[in-house]
Amino acid sequence: MAQLGPACPLHAAVLFAPCFNIARGLEKFHENKVTRQGSIYSANQIRKMYTATADKFARAGYPIEGIPEPKGPWMSDLYEVLMPYLTGRSYPDFTESLLHDLEVGIPQIRVPTFFVGSYRDESTGAEMRIHNALGANPNVIKLMGQSRSHLGYYTGLIKPKRWVQKPLFEFMKV
Repeated sequence: MAQLGPACPLHAAVLFAPCFNIARGLEKFHENKVTRQGSIYSANQIRKMYTATADKFARAGYPIEGIPEPKGPWMSDLYEVLMPYLTGRSYPDFTESLLHDLEVGIPQIRVPTFFVGSYRDESTGAEMRIHNALGANPNVIKLMGQSRSHLGYYTGLIKPKRWVQKPLFEFMKV
């Protein structure tokens, strides 16, 4: 959306709790007792994916044998070696470049965009500079929860229900 600007073919978009700071988001993924196993599972699935397509990586100049061994089983450990291998940048430089690209690109969004997130969502690595860029774009409507996690998108203790679908569907209908 940001790269295409006014040429974007979408008539609208929804950003639902996107992870802005990938380094911090992945770190929280394995620190959280609830999602810890998901971090290991995701890392293993990515390994399976690039192992299954090893010939394509080799043809592109990235033989999988050259990927350094991660220091641990977590998704963040895998990204710390995989992204520098694929991009030629250090991991901190790579993750900072993603944040920079978002900050520069968000003002270029020209389609109505409904952003659902939280300033305090530790799981997605909330970044104030990205929230500020979203808030400055008149094409972005923000619905911000008060929770520090994705569980903030639920209401009720006994039978929790997701409350966020209603505003999402209302936006998509318009």
